[in-house]
Amino acid sequence: MAPEFATSPALPARDYDAKRLVRERLRARKTRVRTLRKRIAAVLLAAFVALWLGIYIQLVSGHDPSLVASAARKATVATTVSTRNTASTTSTAATAAAAAAKAAAAKAAAATKAAAAQVATASASTTAATSTGTTGNTGSSSATAVTTRSS
Repeated sequence: MAPEFATSPALPARDYDAKRLVRERLRARKTRVRTLRKRIAAVLLAAFVALWLGIYIQLVSGHDPSLVASAARKATVATTVSTRNTASTTSTAATAAAAAAKAAAAKAAAATKAAAAQVATASASTTAATSTGTTGNTGSSSATAVTTRSS
């Protein structure tokens, strides 16, 4: 035997209303999903277009970030190379200056030593002349000796 509610005449109307209600809910849900998907697609498309438009305007106006980065790298390399060259030139110049200063110091020391030797020779000849009593003759020879040593 079949169940009693299946043969009832009111049941098909309720069943029809339930199916119609489910179909309406599914249709409303599909509409909401479709609307939401369209909105998301529109927002993503607008963001994509805005970003590309910004990049396009930046490139057209001549502000290319890759060229700026490349130029900055070249400037850094050039600065580093010129700094190295300057440091090399500076160290070469400093070495040359130090050598010149050393040579000048050696020359000054030699001149001082020669002058001291002349003074010592002059005082020795003056002392010898004083002890012998011929001052005038020895003085002129000392002057000759000084002149000879200076030459």
